[in-house]
Amino acid sequence: MKLLITGGSGFIGKHLCDMLGCEFDLYIIGTQNALTNVKSFVGKEFPYYSTDYSAGSLGLIFEKVKPNAVVHLAAHRPAGNNEFIDAYFENLRMSANLFEACLNNNITNIINTSTRLIYTQQNSKPWAEKAVVCPNGYYALSKHWVEQTAAYFNNKGLNIKTLRLAQVVGYGEREGYLLQIYAENAKKGLPLTVFGECNGKRHYVYVNDVVSAIKAALLKPELKGVYNVGMKNIYGFDELAQTINQVYGNKSEIVYNTKAKADENIYEMDISKAERELGWSAMYDLSSAFVDMSKF
Repeated sequence: MKLLITGGSGFIGKHLCDMLGCEFDLYIIGTQNALTNVKSFVGKEFPYYSTDYSAGSLGLIFEKVKPNAVVHLAAHRPAGNNEFIDAYFENLRMSANLFEACLNNNITNIINTSTRLIYTQQNSKPWAEKAVVCPNGYYALSKHWVEQTAAYFNNKGLNIKTLRLAQVVGYGEREGYLLQIYAENAKKGLPLTVFGECNGKRHYVYVNDVVSAIKAALLKPELKGVYNVGMKNIYGFDELAQTINQVYGNKSEIVYNTKAKADENIYEMDISKAERELGWSAMYDLSSAFVDMSKF
């Protein structure tokens, strides 16, 4: 099967290339300027085609590659937490043009990725796919626009499966997130600081499980709709710190700063639909995910 992948040179994309490159013929498209090759984490190379995500550019690439399916990972997320809505219209434009190109070329098996941040804390937990959404910020709002665009094209005959991802963890994720800070400090034998009252909990998913969910969705070409993707359990920041210290053998204490402000919300999704319809479930919990990451 030929797979055309947007965002294949990114964090999830490189892991996808590593894990699926021996099973599928992979072709990467993105906004870099020249035809080149994309290297995965293990050094394999895959052909890369430049596009501005216009209808004409995508049409030429589809005609050349003739893919059987498309995995849409690319998303515009400005650096510096840019909270101007104009910065996020690009996600809608490129997604709509991509889905249109799929429709024009009779490619119906499409995987789209979205985020847990489109859910609202006002809904009962765990969040099911049918829950009312209220995006948390402009990035999440743009992902919701793309989901609605996918639903529009599904009504035209496409089978777009949108995977709403929990917070993704894995080797190669950009620096600055709490998980990366904890891991780096644990490697150095430094204390880990937990902020707030430890009431908040997060739903995570290991990047390898994201790839296995994408594969499971690809192998169900007749399905369409939205699927939550996450670990079986959710974790508090204290559990996160304890797990990372254990994995890396860090003997330094965990410092609890209860006076510091922290997000005490609970982010939990119902993943039973993905288990039931895609035949997918997460293979990694938080501990086994960090054990695997520690090999890099």
